[in-house]
Amino acid sequence: MSTKINKLTLSEQIYLALKKDIVLNKLPFNKKLTIKDVQDMYEVSSTPVREALTKLANDGLVTLIANKGVTINDYTLEDSLEIQEVAFLLDYYALKYAMEHASRDELIKTLKNAIIKHKEIDINDDESVALTFYENYFHNALYEFVDNKKIIEIKEKNRIEFAVVAFKARATFEKENRNEDHQKIVNAIINNNKDLALELLKDHFESGKKSVIEFYKQNKKR
Repeated sequence: MSTKINKLTLSEQIYLALKKDIVLNKLPFNKKLTIKDVQDMYEVSSTPVREALTKLANDGLVTLIANKGVTINDYTLEDSLEIQEVAFLLDYYALKYAMEHASRDELIKTLKNAIIKHKEIDINDDESVALTFYENYFHNALYEFVDNKKIIEIKEKNRIEFAVVAFKARATFEKENRNEDHQKIVNAIINNNKDLALELLKDHFESGKKSVIEFYKQNKKR
């Protein structure tokens, strides 16, 4: 019986842990995090910490403070809408590509399985909701059929920021509406109506955009 080996480097493990904590807002916006803070958190040397913080900066989640640490980035309304627009354009491409190149049965099966995962969310538990934005089951499922590494790389970076923005506006998150939107898209694919599926995806993002605008309006953040 073989033992499963964790192939992630120490810096990658720290990076993933910090990234998740930022999405969950366990590390709040505008918080300053020194290299020493992170060293103490994980009981490691400064080298893997610097590497992890640099990766987070490349993701757009933090701003580096020269030789000291980072500040957790906050997002304005304008930032949030731009992130959502990029997410829509990427997902539109992914859905269109999947419908044109993937087996329809396999695509339907994959998206249905993703919807099942979404239905398991506990809407009353912040961490459950946040992790759903972080995992993004339905939308990530579209990319299982995309054969373009550069598109995937861009999507990964965008989705990290998207998760932060979406969870930030979680007060307006409506589980059932999101699930219904996803199911309507699948139904359109089942009926071989590609144009409708793409239009429904657009409507889905427009709904999310309105939710984010409402959140900033309620919190008087411009």
